[in-house]
Amino acid sequence: MANTPTRTYAPRIPRDEAERRIVEATIELLRQGDFSEVSSRKIAERAGVHTPTIARYFGSMTGLFAIVARELAQRNLTALPNELDDVVSDSDLMLRSRLVAWCLFNGASPELFMTSRSTPGGQSLLNRQDKFAKVSPRTTAAIFEVYRFAFEGFAIMGQTHEFSPEQLADALVLLQEIRRHLPDVERSLGWDQEPAT
Repeated sequence: MANTPTRTYAPRIPRDEAERRIVEATIELLRQGDFSEVSSRKIAERAGVHTPTIARYFGSMTGLFAIVARELAQRNLTALPNELDDVVSDSDLMLRSRLVAWCLFNGASPELFMTSRSTPGGQSLLNRQDKFAKVSPRTTAAIFEVYRFAFEGFAIMGQTHEFSPEQLADALVLLQEIRRHLPDVERSLGWDQEPAT
């Protein structure tokens, strides 16, 4: 009887561990540059899993990217410092904004990337206004939509604008000052007279 080589199998990785490895490997590869170069094969190799595991757990690369975008947002939202210049330099949030823009440009559904004020990160952002000046929930929500649009625009298009570090610092100081004077703005709009919902 001929000697048959014994087949060895890699140990099975629990699903939560495999998902964590895949998400981390994806983030590492996305940080390296060209998103179109990030493939399921490269991710699986870096994560130490079989390539079909990605489709089985995330459905598609777009599904994986949606989970990665959510992870990048949640990582630092609850721990963000109060200073806006620290937000602008946050590599996870910058990467998330660029990833979402790239996915949408390539046909991904916007619903995959929608964020909510009801998440811990969303609530953390809304609660930050109280440290500057107490205003109504309507005003707080409005100012953070302005901030979010400004930040995401900066993350995506910042490299296409010529501005100095001093100009960026001036813009951030201006935004901070607007936050401090929101009660006056709210009164002039009549939003302070609206009943709480």
